[in-house]
Amino acid sequence: DALRAAGVDPTGLHRETEDGIAEGERLMRDLLVAVAPSAVVCASDSLALGALQAIRGVDPQVSVIGFDDTPVAAAVGLTSVSQPLGDAAARCVDLLTGVLDGDHETPTPVLLQPSLALRHTA
Repeated sequence: DALRAAGVDPTGLHRETEDGIAEGERLMRDLLVAVAPSAVVCASDSLALGALQAIRGVDPQVSVIGFDDTPVAAAVGLTSVSQPLGDAAARCVDLLTGVLDGDHETPTPVLLQPSLALRHTA
């Protein structure tokens, strides 16, 4: 929806695969043949690392963003979406404690706010 609102037709831009560096590289090469993206957002840092390998020497102007903000992402300068894992773990413990204490009410959904670790790739 955001792409359409910006006047970009997203048809043919979406790719799916299992997680991994080789898979990210393969799909990025496929995407580079199909279109000339200015940026890609990957579902994991592993896929983003593969995308970076694919654009190396081809088009260094493509921004790459990963997801999970792993230590490897930080080490190589990969921009990544960081999840508040400590907050998520605490919420899981709260939910489990409630179940063990006999609380059978449906838990209230909680949306945890991610952040963007902006580095060299975007």
